[in-house]
Amino acid sequence: MPAGSPILSFWEKQPPLAAAACAAFADQAIERRPNAKGDKDTVISLDLGVERLIGTPLIMRYLARSGKGPAIGLYGSGDALSATQIDYWIDYAASASAGPNFEAVCNGINEYMTLRTFLVGYCLTVADLALWGQLQSEWNTDHGTLAGAQYRFHACFS
Repeated sequence: MPAGSPILSFWEKQPPLAAAACAAFADQAIERRPNAKGDKDTVISLDLGVERLIGTPLIMRYLARSGKGPAIGLYGSGDALSATQIDYWIDYAASASAGPNFEAVCNGINEYMTLRTFLVGYCLTVADLALWGQLQSEWNTDHGTLAGAQYRFHACFS
């Protein structure tokens, strides 16, 4: 781990899968520090030394935008429309949490993904990683089974 690498802090029982995947795709060296004393209300943070980013959406945007090499494509084709759509899906991913609306959120994803492989455009973006990470973190047997396009999307990254 290079000196001065950003430090990703999180509750040890809820690893930040999306942020870790995004850092890997973006070729970003980050140090992971699980917090054994945290709880379900512990918010993920990325300490950059001079600044601290709090929350998965903000961290995902930072990692994707500061990526190296092929990771530059994590924010889409570079046009304003793609970037706006990616921002929408990063925010939407945060709403895909266990609770009374989880099934409705999953049904919406399933409908949207019917004729798509990726959320935005024709290649992997940070939006795909954000949604995959959230579904992977929130999914449990209480929700039954994934169906159709939603299953295809989830299985693609798992």
